[in-house]
Amino acid sequence: MLAQDRLIRSTPLGLLNSCLLHTPLQGVCNRYITIRPADQAEREQWAHSQTLPHRQVQRARILLALAQPQSLVQVSAAVGVSVKTVLAWRDRYAAEGLDGLTDRPRSGCPPTDTEADRDAMWAKLQDAPPDGHAQWSLSLMARETGISKAQLQRWWAAAEVQPYRTLTFKRSNDSQFEKKVRDVVGLYPKKTPDEVVLSLEEKPQIQALERTEESLPVTAGQAATRTHDYIRHGTLTLFAALDIHTGKVYYAWQARQRHPEFLAFLRQLARRFPTQTVHLILDNHTVHRHHKVKAWQEGHLCFQFHFTPTYSSWPNQVGALVQCPAAAGVGPGLF
Repeated sequence: MLAQDRLIRSTPLGLLNSCLLHTPLQGVCNRYITIRPADQAEREQWAHSQTLPHRQVQRARILLALAQPQSLVQVSAAVGVSVKTVLAWRDRYAAEGLDGLTDRPRSGCPPTDTEADRDAMWAKLQDAPPDGHAQWSLSLMARETGISKAQLQRWWAAAEVQPYRTLTFKRSNDSQFEKKVRDVVGLYPKKTPDEVVLSLEEKPQIQALERTEESLPVTAGQAATRTHDYIRHGTLTLFAALDIHTGKVYYAWQARQRHPEFLAFLRQLARRFPTQTVHLILDNHTVHRHHKVKAWQEGHLCFQFHFTPTYSSWPNQVGALVQCPAAAGVGPGLF
């Protein structure tokens, strides 16, 4: 087996191809390699990736094929490379592991931009752009620093810098922030037969639109269609309560978001859970703190309200659901 491998290595490429077609070398055996357990999952992910560079996917496929009982010729034919290429990457992986599959540095012109240039660019990016410009761009940064746009593009892409994006935030001013977070989060692992944990939220101002013509479904070669014009039927409010432990959603549609509609939804939940203690996770909307709502709760002690901190509704798990009305069966143009 080793002698055959050495023969393949020392044979010129043209003669090698001729030998593979006309000699018993077509059955040359492959020295199986063992892919390290830590590398197996990543190799399979690379081999089936549709976004990685082709050379990286190809090398992963070579390794996976080499780990199977196949000859070198079969591996090369399956991957679409020469036997010489298969041998090269087999030996590189055996000697260096994953690091051996990356491209080695090539000769060429040394980089003209130094680490000092990069540090100066980062410092410049922290400052406000010059007068007359709302944000930094590649052209503007190249003009201000003297660094080429191509180099800036590589640096920004590697660091995922996007000067055109702005993320907003709001700091909670709740003096009982930690206490409320512990109270709400502590409900999620709590599961007993006599208690139910419901995450409740409202989604107001959902437009009730009726298309002027019936929409057509998806067919072969044709996307779904709908008319661009519609008839307005006002707006609706979605009340939704997510059962944390079962994943069931209890909801109701109301015309408005006021305390009468909220009380109607509470009565609906009370009929659904007549004998159980219901823990309701709520935000700090004024509807939830209305005096009539408080009076109703005093008459239904099995309902316990747990409020999230101000400006911090993220512990309320149902929030992600109501932000997407389609999850509740509301399609575009559906009325």
